[in-house]
Amino acid sequence: MKKIKDISEFENLLKDTLQGHSTPAPPDVWSSVAASTSQSAGLLSQVTTYFGSATNILKVALFAGGIAAVGIVIYTENTPEINPVQETQNTEQQTDTISSAEGSEIENTEYPIANESTAKVNTPNFKSQKTQTTSPKEEQSTDLTEQVSSTLEDTNNYTGDENSKTDKQEELPTKVAATKLSILASNLKPCIGETVVLKSTEKGNWFVNDKPIATNCNLIKYKCSKEGPVIFKLKKEQNSTITTIYIQKFTASILSNKINDSEFSYSLDNKRIIANWYLDNVLQETNSKVFTTQIHQVGEHSIKAVPVNNSCAVPIETKTTIERKGSIEIFDVFTPGADGSNDTYKVEISGYENFSIQIFNSAGKMVYASQNPEEGWNGDLFNMGNECINGVYAAKISYTLNGEIPETKNIKITLKRP
Repeated sequence: MKKIKDISEFENLLKDTLQGHSTPAPPDVWSSVAASTSQSAGLLSQVTTYFGSATNILKVALFAGGIAAVGIVIYTENTPEINPVQETQNTEQQTDTISSAEGSEIENTEYPIANESTAKVNTPNFKSQKTQTTSPKEEQSTDLTEQVSSTLEDTNNYTGDENSKTDKQEELPTKVAATKLSILASNLKPCIGETVVLKSTEKGNWFVNDKPIATNCNLIKYKCSKEGPVIFKLKKEQNSTITTIYIQKFTASILSNKINDSEFSYSLDNKRIIANWYLDNVLQETNSKVFTTQIHQVGEHSIKAVPVNNSCAVPIETKTTIERKGSIEIFDVFTPGADGSNDTYKVEISGYENFSIQIFNSAGKMVYASQNPEEGWNGDLFNMGNECINGVYAAKISYTLNGEIPETKNIKITLKRP
């Protein structure tokens, strides 16, 4: 403590102190001070003597420190909450001010931030010994954060069976669906002649077009016999459900077109149908709407179309008949002579592909042969030699009529001369 030498020095010190005060001291203060100088000198001497003892100075210091501590506590309680960021900024500014005032450089110095219930004490040298206290709101927020973190950690560490997890999640919807009636049909668009199987999730009474057909069962079979919709109804207690199937009938026929005597064209009247085509059960053409072919053989022939693009389709068949185009007439007696009646033996044949005739006598010797039915045998040896005697001759006639298979006939011919 600085010692005051005389009263003049004390007056000057007091004057300097009051000059910084916001309200100037009254003018009569100085006169009062001067009037009591003599008395103050004695009091000042007593104060100086009192503080001359170290023990008395310690007592006064402890008393002043206690008062200061009480004042700080009261001030802190009445001070509004300060934003930690703002307080940090203020602390940094205070640090800069202290550094500038003391003429020392302090770099990267951190100061602890106190809450409402702690004193604001700057301790730059104890960076690692920060004391942080939290308010009830902060503690509640911290607990909530820890709970969320714990929940997320449990979720990330979950290693259970995903299938069992899914089963638990879908357990309730499954129970609800089990009580709902439904019908599953094996085919919603069957064809006539097919059998449809209908299943249900629950047993009940079955109706077809409002007519009862079965009771207390969950599966029925229905034979489709008529084209059109069929309504199935399942009823259990107060619950019921319906489903409808549409029975289809395939209708188509083969159209034929004769191009010439041996060529024909076939198609289906249903232009959307594609078929495989057969002639006399022999596959001729595949995946076609039109089938064209030549038929030469005389007789009845089968034309069949097997649709390939319709589930209800059945083979369709028609018949084509090829009429005989040729003819043959064979005689067994001729009378060669000059009367002009039946003088030459001829085979009357038309519409043929080939022809041949051979005639033999009773000894088996050939007397005539030709491939021209118009020529005929006149009764002489090969039509140029000696006359052949009356009698019975053997004839072998081979021919093939148009559209027919080759044939051979062996007949007896009687030669009679007048």
